[in-house]
Amino acid sequence: MHTALFGKEMAETEKGLIARCNRIVKGIKKDYPLLGGARIEIVLKPQKKGSMIAKRKGKRRYLIEVDYRKYVKANYTELLGALVHELAHFEEYSKMGVLGYWIFLLMSRLSRSYSRRIERGADMQTIRKGYGRALLANRKMRREDMGEVSYRKAITIYMSNEEIRKELADRKR
Repeated sequence: MHTALFGKEMAETEKGLIARCNRIVKGIKKDYPLLGGARIEIVLKPQKKGSMIAKRKGKRRYLIEVDYRKYVKANYTELLGALVHELAHFEEYSKMGVLGYWIFLLMSRLSRSYSRRIERGADMQTIRKGYGRALLANRKMRREDMGEVSYRKAITIYMSNEEIRKELADRKR
């Protein structure tokens, strides 16, 4: 459920969301040594599928497009979970040359199993970095927002809440 904001109120809220995202990224970037010195820009842009998208814009330049409507009311932990997942993608992108990145883009559009491996890999990296609870908080929020049918479709690509919980429990042992 989204609240409609207009004019100045919306502009101030948008600035606030970008500022919150930038503060979180600045705080967690230390956990991603391959991104040291990289420039990460956050922009607000409605997404047709999903709620955030990570893009490589050049050598050591990355962009996160955040769907304002889906994150304006997110708390710190929910937002953290999404941003850490996107930084996991950037870490993978940083290992690819230009040709490798273009092959990655093509394969992720053509192959559902490839997309599944990439997204679940980013989820696992997020958990390994110690942000599993934030990822779970984000997924719970998104599940409520997207509804059960869309959630069921999403977990064919991403880890489900149950899989994240299991992974967190296994790591405690």
